[in-house]
Amino acid sequence: MACGIGLPVVWLGTAAIMVSALLVGATFTVITMAGFQEGREIGGVRMIAAMASAFAASLWRTTRGGLEAQPRTGAP
Repeated sequence: MACGIGLPVVWLGTAAIMVSALLVGATFTVITMAGFQEGREIGGVRMIAAMASAFAASLWRTTRGGLEAQPRTGAP
């Protein structure tokens, strides 16, 4: 994941962005799958539903009422 984050800094171009997205996205997908598998073993389907709901609520919070939704102040 760290290589994917730093790749566009040392290699410019569209190909670098695509490879970076693949490296970061694949890592995130594997971590998420492992978390859901652990949740299923611990609490079954209800745990997976709770985890997915918590993730969705956190996204809603940051896009609707969190820091990113606040108006900018100062120079552009």
